Amino acid sequence: MSNLLQSFYDFAIHDPELSTLLGTRVFRDKATSTTITPFLVYGTEKSAYPLGVFSNEHGVRKTNLSIDIVGDSVAQDALDDLRNLLVTKLGGFQGALTTDWQGGIEINQASDFYDADTERSVRRLELMCTEVY
Repeated sequence: MSNLLQSFYDFAIHDPELSTLLGTRVFRDKATSTTITPFLVYGTEKSAYPLGVFSNEHGVRKTNLSIDIVGDSVAQDALDDLRNLLVTKLGGFQGALTTDWQGGIEINQASDFYDADTERSVRRLELMCTEVY
């Protein structure tokens, strides 16, 4: 699971289109309240589970990866553009995301909400990442 998290971070900050829009504003689990928008917050659900592990050498690992695209409520179009870019790059992805993670990615769900506590809009992507090792 840690390879997936590090690989997603590396992908997000090194992808030319994403890095132009985000710079290095890509955070695992949480960002500060003073973070400049837009930014990404990503993490995994606790439901990561291995399937078909043989002698701890080979198997399939499925992990739920959640990505929140966070921005000001007036920047709705920019948030939608970022989500669409991530869907284009990651939806149906098969191959090596980085040298540390290889597998497939499927979009499970996309949702929008407003966080009244932070007064920011959020576009959430829920992904199922399948790694064969």
